[in-house]
Amino acid sequence: MKWPTAIFMGGGLAILFGFMGWAFYSTRSIGFGPGTGAIVVMIVAGVLGTGLLTGVLMWLAFYSSRKGYDESPKFEAKPDNGEGE
Repeated sequence: MKWPTAIFMGGGLAILFGFMGWAFYSTRSIGFGPGTGAIVVMIVAGVLGTGLLTGVLMWLAFYSSRKGYDESPKFEAKPDNGEGE
């Protein structure tokens, strides 16, 4: 991974976690119950799980494309010997 991509992804994750922290602490002061922390943990796990699944599937798509697994098969034709088979 190149440096600009890593910086962009790291910044995006920092913004995401910052927003999640802000949302957690701002709703806590409103008076939501003790289950708010569990909800935030589930949301973060869902976001990370979705991102991981997306990354793995994209890697698989590019890997199979580079290795030639996406190409259509090439069949060899039998030579015609004139017998009509």
